[in-house]
Amino acid sequence: MVISIVYVVGASLTLIVAHLTGKKLMLYETTKWFDLMLHTFAGLTLLTPIGFGLAATLSTSLLLRLMFAFCFSVTITTIWEIFEFAMDFIFGTNMQRWKDSYTTERNGGVIDIMTDIIAGIVGTILSCIAILILAVLI
Repeated sequence: MVISIVYVVGASLTLIVAHLTGKKLMLYETTKWFDLMLHTFAGLTLLTPIGFGLAATLSTSLLLRLMFAFCFSVTITTIWEIFEFAMDFIFGTNMQRWKDSYTTERNGGVIDIMTDIIAGIVGTILSCIAILILAVLI
């Protein structure tokens, strides 16, 4: 199973457009689940399949490829959350939503980070299950 460049570009553009649309329409501020949806779909539709495709060059074992895809997706998700933290810390942005009205303390950022990572992992697990089912059926 090889991931095509068309798929990667399409999935990436979909997530970028969703993110920009969310910013423009203020969906991050008005819809609590919008950010979680993007993190879940990033793991489900983009990061795990890319990791699985990269692993195809390293191993023919389905289990090893799925393990690599899982680790790849979780690592990229974690690096993204570190990026959000760095932007908030250095430039005073609100990527971690610690300035939101539901909290007056910075612990809102911790809640956002943890729920984003959990959502990414859930998407990754769902994607791994889908890849496993497709690999067995095909």
